[in-house]
Amino acid sequence: MDPVNLALTNQLIFDKIRTFIPKSGPTLRLVCKTWNDQILSDPRRKLVLHLHRHSFRDADLCCDPLTFERFGMSMEPRLATHVRFWTKHCCVHFNSGQRERDQHYKSLMTRFYHLCEKFGEIIETVEILVRSSMLQILYELLTRFCPNLRYLRIREWCVDLSERKEGEAALEWGRLPVRPDLVGLHIGTNKEADEGAVRLREFTQMLVNSAPALKMVNLPKHPDFKDLKIKGNVEITRNMHTPLFGHIEKLY
Repeated sequence: MDPVNLALTNQLIFDKIRTFIPKSGPTLRLVCKTWNDQILSDPRRKLVLHLHRHSFRDADLCCDPLTFERFGMSMEPRLATHVRFWTKHCCVHFNSGQRERDQHYKSLMTRFYHLCEKFGEIIETVEILVRSSMLQILYELLTRFCPNLRYLRIREWCVDLSERKEGEAALEWGRLPVRPDLVGLHIGTNKEADEGAVRLREFTQMLVNSAPALKMVNLPKHPDFKDLKIKGNVEITRNMHTPLFGHIEKLY
């Protein structure tokens, strides 16, 4: 083995570099296969795959789902362990109209679908800010994918008055598959107390019922969540903003 490769496989050298630049995981993992395996297999570090990417000039970087799908074709599967889809703002290259905002969000949901379809068995943690109109889509994704989910954070985000006053029409709920590994559930909404959140509450109840090993549930202070039924020794908090992820190292 040549001296360079010999040095790259030296654990002491790797540990020393991580000491000086501790937040450089997304970059160091590209140096060689050994370092990539070291970083991705370390349970103390959480490299989080962000599905949203804002661009001030190039719409393809942000809103074209094909850009992300090309990235996923050659992606290291372990990068999908922790996923974050948390954007509520429209990109600056779009006008502020309803149609443009909807298209922007749907393209991001397409990224999430693609990731779940290809790497669903690997995903353990999901943070997602979901439009109220997309709750049905999220439900359908969770009925098919992500069986090994351990932590899930959902925040319902209503952009305009039509979503806030939509009357909370009933959705086509069924039953979610049992998730034996789901231990943490964090639910939020930006709706006010006089605005219905019945659909999100029903969805939350199904998630609770599907998680026999649940240990922690964080709920919004919205009155629709007062009658939520949670059995067993589960820690229940209200309206806490503690992130699911500890140290975040952004990917993509």
